[in-house]
Amino acid sequence: MIVPSVTSLNQIGAERFVSNTLARRLSLLLVGCFAFFYNLDIALFEGSEGLYAHISREMQLSGQWFQLTYHDESYVNKPPLFFWVLALFTRLFGENEIALRLPGALFSLGTMILAYFLGKSSFSRTAGFWAAMVVATSHLFLWYGRRTLFDSMQTFFITLALFAWAKAHLQNAGHWWYPIVGAAIALAVMTKGLHGAAPPLVVIIGLLAVTRDFSPLKNLWFYLSVFLAVTMIAAYASVLSDNLAGHFNILGGLKTAFGGSGGTQTPAIGHPIYWYLL
Repeated sequence: MIVPSVTSLNQIGAERFVSNTLARRLSLLLVGCFAFFYNLDIALFEGSEGLYAHISREMQLSGQWFQLTYHDESYVNKPPLFFWVLALFTRLFGENEIALRLPGALFSLGTMILAYFLGKSSFSRTAGFWAAMVVATSHLFLWYGRRTLFDSMQTFFITLALFAWAKAHLQNAGHWWYPIVGAAIALAVMTKGLHGAAPPLVVIIGLLAVTRDFSPLKNLWFYLSVFLAVTMIAAYASVLSDNLAGHFNILGGLKTAFGGSGGTQTPAIGHPIYWYLL
């Protein structure tokens, strides 16, 4: 008779746990809530958190929703969508650390949930479980995801775009997923600028090129997705002040990314693209 070792019994137990849908989802929910919602009420960290909180407060006091200021000086480094979200949460829950950090925590949990369903639908429930667990336990995701920063919001929309693309193109779950791709890319761009479109577009275009499957180009829903993204971004840019609308100047953005002058309409901020490659 073969007696199973303790190690093999542990492996069997772990596999059974991962295969149990209810236990798996409850464990992910507990890990996600602890990772992103625990201790949100500590004092804001110096630097960006206080800066963004103050800009959001000034925006509400002045009623200037399409032009940002910091101590009454024009602020052009970021578009206003994230500040609108901060304003909504502080109106609902008051001006406190939890209200300011809650959007980031919710978007981080949303990204974790998307990772689970993307892994589950593309590969297996086990893959989805570990994909979500990686999101919830990654050091940088934990550090940035629970702070008053743009990154978790933009990451959520990028992940949503890729999830919707997988459903529409890879899994044939319905053509109506294509407009969600366009809307998600537009919201990623509206959150932090044109580079929000780069990650999903690189993945989508690269996949089409590698597989040589260009069937989406024959699908009217695909073009509806493109039209929706362009319309949303154009409408958003059209209501902003000139210095904020410069974030959506494609030519100026390319010049800035590669170290050139972006012109008067594009804020010359951040690092050129080769700095990120290093």
